[in-house]
Amino acid sequence: MKQLILSVFVVFCALQPALTQDVEVASTSILTTPKKTKKIRYSGLAEVMPHFGLHHWGENVTPHFAAHGVCINTVHGIQLIDKYFLGMGTGLNIVADLAFVPVFFNFRLDFSNEQTKPFMSTSVGMQFGGIINNHFINSYQEQSFGVWSNIMFGLYFKNRWYAAAGLSLQNAKYDWQDITINRNDSKEIFGICGIIGSLGIKF
Repeated sequence: MKQLILSVFVVFCALQPALTQDVEVASTSILTTPKKTKKIRYSGLAEVMPHFGLHHWGENVTPHFAAHGVCINTVHGIQLIDKYFLGMGTGLNIVADLAFVPVFFNFRLDFSNEQTKPFMSTSVGMQFGGIINNHFINSYQEQSFGVWSNIMFGLYFKNRWYAAAGLSLQNAKYDWQDITINRNDSKEIFGICGIIGSLGIKF
């Protein structure tokens, strides 16, 4: 019996340093375990997007029509697994002397989990304008509408600012009516296929 008790005591003394080390490792692991981030969370952005038409067409496209403009957008949506973003946006798009309000879906893909990382962005939607005065007494142009779309590649910086550039395709049409001859028609005000840039902040 004494030998058994002595053997147990010896084994316990031999295992004590290992047990103490395991407890220390476990405590250290608990203290250093990083906090898990939410897989789905809200995110938004605000950006300024100048654009210039390399190819343009439409009723208002004349030698005096400058097919360039700038769009100020804000987008709000959800961030998925810190890599995918899906949201809806709106803003104000000014093209030459015309103004439109775009409403669109925006999808973004981050190519890295680092603070400074490249990304891809694409937007697809519609844009709507107000009444356009054509200075004719007996005719008028009603609400105008068109396509708003772009695809860009850019870079996020550590301070949440980003810059991007890519291609844009947009246009606008209007329903025209001449009350003197009771005639309705639909014409394209302008169309643009060109380059677009973006400078914004993500929050």
